[in-house]
Amino acid sequence: MRFKSQQHKSTFKKAIRKKDKTDTRLMAAMYLLTADQILWNKVKGNIRESRIDYDEVRLDTVSENCYTLYSASKDMYFNTDHVSLSDIFDTKLISEKMYNVIITAINIRRLGLEKAEAIEYAI
Repeated sequence: MRFKSQQHKSTFKKAIRKKDKTDTRLMAAMYLLTADQILWNKVKGNIRESRIDYDEVRLDTVSENCYTLYSASKDMYFNTDHVSLSDIFDTKLISEKMYNVIITAINIRRLGLEKAEAIEYAI
């Protein structure tokens, strides 16, 4: 499974420790939210046992990457389309690392965490 960094991997593993790992919506969203430490610090207080309270998250000023990760996590969680395919394919908007993170989240959402973990590649 792809991770943005070793810190991302560690934060994600710790964050999902007591969560339902079969909830693909939650796992994909958590994967994206833990990919950036600043974003994670802003949202982690709004993570409940089996849900994310997006309405209570206050992002204030965050980087474009943080906002993209946040929007993509909401898309995974609520089946919305704030981040479009054309956004994902735009190399000026989404770096290769961010692209890989989003694709991994899609794999988690579609295949489940266990199967996504079995897919190994390097960023």
